[in-house]
Amino acid sequence: MSLSGWVGVWVVVCVQKEEAETKRRKKEEEERKRRKKEEAETKRRKKEEEERKRRKLDIKEEEVEDVREEEVEEEVREEEVEEVEEEVLDIKEEEVEDVETDISASNIFLANLSSHPAPHFDAHKLARRIYRIYNAHIFENKLPKLPMEFADIGSRAGFFRSCLKNPTVDGIFFSKVYCNTPARVRDVLIHEICHAAAWYITGTLGEDRHGAIWQIWTRTASSRFPALPPITEKVYCVSY
Repeated sequence: MSLSGWVGVWVVVCVQKEEAETKRRKKEEEERKRRKKEEAETKRRKKEEEERKRRKLDIKEEEVEDVREEEVEEEVREEEVEEVEEEVLDIKEEEVEDVETDISASNIFLANLSSHPAPHFDAHKLARRIYRIYNAHIFENKLPKLPMEFADIGSRAGFFRSCLKNPTVDGIFFSKVYCNTPARVRDVLIHEICHAAAWYITGTLGEDRHGAIWQIWTRTASSRFPALPPITEKVYCVSY
C-alpha cells in the first residue's frame, strides 16, 4: 500500500475515533441530564410529600384543637348545669336549717323538685336531706338515721328493709333506674319512710304492709306536705 493509502486509512481511523468519542461524550451528557432530571423529580416529590405531611399534621392539630375546644365547652356546660342544680337542690348552708325546721320552707322546697328534671344531681345527698325534713315535720324526729342505697332492685321503685334480730341491716333502698329525678326520690322516700314509721314508731310492719297503720302515716304526711302527690301503693308500683 502506498503512503497516500496509509494516510487515508489513518484519517479514516481518526475520524471514526473522533465520532466514537463524540457519541460517548454525548451519551454521558444525556446520562448526566437524565440523572439531574431524576434528582430534580425526586426532590420535587419529596418536597410534595413533606408538604402533604405538613398539611395533614396541621389538619390533625386543628382537629385536636377543635376537640379540645369542644371538651372545654362541654366542661363549661356541665359546670353551668351543676350551678343551676345547686340553685334548686344544694341550698345555701345558712338556709339549710330554715328548710329543715320551717315546714313552709320545706313544703316549697319539696314542691320545687317537681319542676326540676336535674339530669345530674347527688341522689344520696338529696335523699338524706329529704329524710331529715320528713323525720322532723311528720315523725317528730322519732325515726333513726337509716342507711340509704341506690341499687338495681328489679321492678320495685324502692323498699324499706327491717330485721328484728339484726337492726344493722335496716335501711331504705331506691331503684337507681327509676329514681333518676329529684321528684322520684322524694316520692319513693315518703312511701318507704311511712313503712319505717309503721315499724319503728307504731311497731307493726309485716302484718300491716299497706294497711291501716301505713295509711295513717301517709295521710299525716299529705296533711303536713300538700305539695306531695297522693301516696298510694298504685302510684308507688312501677314497671320497666
